[in-house]
Amino acid sequence: MDFSNLIVQAQPWQWIALAGMALGLTALLYGWGEDRPKPFWLLALLRAAVLGTLGFLLLSPMLRSTTETREAPVLPVLVDATSSQWMGQDSVERKEALDALVADVTSWGQDAQWGIDLFSFDREVKEVETWNPTGKRTDLGSALEAIRDRYVHRNVPAVVVVTDGRANRGPDPEFTAARLDVPHVFVGTGDTSLVTDLEVSKLRLNEVAYLGNAFPVEVTAQARGAEGVPMTLRLSSGGTTLGTTTWTPNHSFSSTRWTLQVDAERAGTMTLQTSISPTATWSGNEVTTRNNRKRATIDILESRRKILFIAAAPHPDLAVLRSAAETNVHQETELIWAPELDAGESLPDHDVLVLHHLTPSLLPSAVTDAIQEGRAIWVMGGASTTWNDWDLNVVGFQHAPEPLITEAQGQTTAAFESFPLPSELDRMLAVWPPLACPTGEYSTTPALVSALTQQVGPVSTDWPLWAVREGDARRVAVTLGEGLWRWRMQDLVRHDGESVAFDELVNRTLQYLSSRDDVKRLRVRVPERLDEDLRCEWVAEVYDASLSPTVDGEVTLELT
Repeated sequence: MDFSNLIVQAQPWQWIALAGMALGLTALLYGWGEDRPKPFWLLALLRAAVLGTLGFLLLSPMLRSTTETREAPVLPVLVDATSSQWMGQDSVERKEALDALVADVTSWGQDAQWGIDLFSFDREVKEVETWNPTGKRTDLGSALEAIRDRYVHRNVPAVVVVTDGRANRGPDPEFTAARLDVPHVFVGTGDTSLVTDLEVSKLRLNEVAYLGNAFPVEVTAQARGAEGVPMTLRLSSGGTTLGTTTWTPNHSFSSTRWTLQVDAERAGTMTLQTSISPTATWSGNEVTTRNNRKRATIDILESRRKILFIAAAPHPDLAVLRSAAETNVHQETELIWAPELDAGESLPDHDVLVLHHLTPSLLPSAVTDAIQEGRAIWVMGGASTTWNDWDLNVVGFQHAPEPLITEAQGQTTAAFESFPLPSELDRMLAVWPPLACPTGEYSTTPALVSALTQQVGPVSTDWPLWAVREGDARRVAVTLGEGLWRWRMQDLVRHDGESVAFDELVNRTLQYLSSRDDVKRLRVRVPERLDEDLRCEWVAEVYDASLSPTVDGEVTLELT
């Protein structure tokens, strides 16, 4: 036994106490007396040894053990398996040379008795079973990261990488190589000459802009192997040049970003195209010109949605409706008092006409004409509104009134599909105060679809409270109760000063009324350019009648 591996952590006084205990207990029995057991010297030594051993074990001694494992060095070899290694001039000769190099790799460590692990990489790392260098993407950074994860605790003297260095995917190879702290040896293969190419890599702009406004456009361009060559970036639409700028790359691989403002001068879909072109003396040096252009589209809307309120008198419901509508930055409101309209005066331009507590027989001619010609109308009544005075083709129902006022709470209907109702609406309807509605029997037409019906106490009815009328070119919304201001106040209290459900209900109603049937409700986006080893992903969006995204539509895809 090697006593150098025995470890005892004890103070000197502990050793003295241990020796004193063993000798003292031995002396008590064998130190004197004629009747001592014999042979007493032998027994005394044995007793002292036993007591000393027990005391020594009380000091918690430790025995150091060393295990040595020898691991032969392992040399990982990464070989670029993309087709850029051998394609081009003399491709057959270069491919044969690369095949011979791969076949010879396994013998590199025989003299030094090193193990050789051979991997190929393109967009992923694989152990080489069958060598087939036909990959399309070179993700060198991810390959080095995979080697690091696999060999971080192994005996790796170095990492050998055989590549042409054209990494076009993944993280920075220099950063990932530094994470495995061993030498990295790079063997240059293939055609390492610099590819000359110009590319418009990005064309960024908003999806929507408003007529008369300017919107930003950002163009990103790249140049390889064109250091010092003057370039021209051009942005055009429909054959009209919107702007140009010049750029001279100052490095063999350079990029630039160009931002300009474009005026939205005409409503509809606007197609923008940007291009990059070198001077005439340098033209023809690129490997391809397909990526010298990029196009994108933007929808130009006429203006912000204009909501025109016409009311007979001030009312708190008017204030909360306007506040709710103005939370949408794409809407603006205007209020006109009906008694102040002069004969022959026309109404301002508007997208939605909101009529609050008006009597049809007392309407000015301008309002009557706007109702006949308008495409989006919202009729809001109160407890004393006589609904039979309204045209059935406008409101979509008839009412047999009684001289009473009904306090009715709102209740959502499952069959309503004209626009999505707010997710918080059911929970808020349970706590919102009831609205004051006219009492009587209601006869509705099939064109009237209720979003909310009246619940009178515990009794659920099919009487409309918040409904829309469909069926022709004109869209109409009808609200039959007053006291909406209390709904918004409760919403503000419940959501820490923010009206969630009420504002969303108002704005979705306005959006439904103002949306057009001629707008495409199925939009499909596909990539303009796709690498041949990637899957093609199509993104389709379906919109309901209020142009809100929906998942209820059925889409059929047919590829020919």
